Amino acid sequence: MIGIAPIFQLPYNYRTKKFRMLWHQTLSELIQYPELPRKCINFDCYPIITNKVDVARTLAATVSTRHSRYLDDTVISEKWIADDLSMRMGFFNELLRFSQNQVDNGDYIVWYPKDKSDVAYCIEILALFAGDQESQTLNPLHDRNQKDYRWMKDEVTFKFRILKVYDVPEAVTYMDGT
Repeated sequence: MIGIAPIFQLPYNYRTKKFRMLWHQTLSELIQYPELPRKCINFDCYPIITNKVDVARTLAATVSTRHSRYLDDTVISEKWIADDLSMRMGFFNELLRFSQNQVDNGDYIVWYPKDKSDVAYCIEILALFAGDQESQTLNPLHDRNQKDYRWMKDEVTFKFRILKVYDVPEAVTYMDGT
């Protein structure tokens, strides 16, 4: 008998919404990623949490200690690879402004990866750099002063640590339609 292929096949983790958002509660601003990062390290549909193992040598033996890790130990890196162009300069400036402005007590920066999950996370931004972390290269491709016209040529990395899961009200998600 010939095998019958399923009638309805979807790609892995099919999502109808293909974007990510950041919300800075203190600034009361929401930005949507114009382009998704090409690499997302330590995140698939949920943060990837791995145990940490320390190994120490003694005179008689080797001792290993396993430490459990938790959600707030996860550091996620989003990378916009620079094959030709990496990201828009205007979006980089928005991310830079989010990372440079302090968050008030009780407020958070909320990361909402709608392309991967329906869960939002409160985050702490650790680093944002173009090229090398020590010597950044912010060379836009064009000379125009339009906000989103100029593109960057070097790889951009955005690193942050997850603090906790943010409860998104279902009514807001439904009404927003995003």
